[in-house]
Amino acid sequence: MKEQFEDLLAFDNIEERFEHEAQMLAFEFLSKVDLEMAKTGMSKKVLAEKVGTSAAFITQMFQGDRKPSWTMLAKMQDALNLHFQVMSSVDSAIDELNNFHNFIVKREFYQPVKNDSFSGKNLMHVVHNNDYALAG
Repeated sequence: MKEQFEDLLAFDNIEERFEHEAQMLAFEFLSKVDLEMAKTGMSKKVLAEKVGTSAAFITQMFQGDRKPSWTMLAKMQDALNLHFQVMSSVDSAIDELNNFHNFIVKREFYQPVKNDSFSGKNLMHVVHNNDYALAG
């Protein structure tokens, strides 16, 4: 079974690999569209009307038979009031750390510390379940 799985990700040439990666990128964007459609109860037919295409084309994109253009993604973003943001994995990690920091500073275990003996600067530390972090 392991060999069969590895064969799924084996490519005959570089173009085949790029085609696969392009399809994965399309699915990544379309998954966000699909989630928002589910939240708002919007059908593929209604989305098609809002972006100026056919329901069949929308279905083909979601099935992986067609890929959305950047213009189509922009129209979908507008129709669903989404905001797509392209980030590298490093950007994503930094964004996650910033979100976590914003979450922590709003919690009761955030404690500002003044005149720390290590640097003399104002620091804050976060204590939670015997784990802590310092930031200056």
